Amino acid sequence: MIFHKPSFLILRIAPLTYVSIVALIVMVTLLFLYKNFYLTIAQVETLAQLERTVARERLNMKLWDTVIHERLLKLTVPKTSQESELRDPFIPL
Repeated sequence: MIFHKPSFLILRIAPLTYVSIVALIVMVTLLFLYKNFYLTIAQVETLAQLERTVARERLNMKLWDTVIHERLLKLTVPKTSQESELRDPFIPL
């Protein structure tokens, strides 16, 4: 059996290619870990800090309910109009 010697170009490029592929895989893995774990932990810590600082005063729930109720009534109840003010939709323009 005759074995061919591999060319020197392949011997020079192969290790560089392997190192590049491994470096790319490591970078993608670190980016994934940063986005999905580190940022999530930082957001949870921020939310916990906000919860500690914001809720120092109790809300007056009766007042809150009346204000919300009045606001919803203002938004949903249409104004009453007279029949004479209404335009007939079947009359041509």
